[in-house]
Amino acid sequence: LELDAGLAASLRGHAERLRATQVRVQTGDALAGLRSAPPGVWDIVFLDPPFGDVASGGNETLFRQALAAALPLLNAQGWVYLEAPRAWSDEELQVLGLRCHRHGKAGTVHYHLLTRAAPLTMANGDNPPP
Repeated sequence: LELDAGLAASLRGHAERLRATQVRVQTGDALAGLRSAPPGVWDIVFLDPPFGDVASGGNETLFRQALAAALPLLNAQGWVYLEAPRAWSDEELQVLGLRCHRHGKAGTVHYHLLTRAAPLTMANGDNPPP
């Protein structure tokens, strides 16, 4: 899902050149699309929200909304690939139900490969209250 029609066309072109027949690129609002997609069946969700003004905190709300919308879409072994202007901490991801499998940095972009976090448990083995 890409809001910019030109970028969506470029992504379609890449998919065609790679013969990626299972890739579907749509033009539209990504958050709305994620929220309306079928849950629990996706192997991977790629997220690359606009970074915004990084000096003033960037688009933190948008990143959190995108991660929260992506999690219900994943199947049990699903992944989220996230590009962001900063590294996301284990604590931030845990709150969202995710954990970082791998993180790296290329130039100014931090990339993360995320998966479902194990549920938090208390010392006696019970889950914490919601």
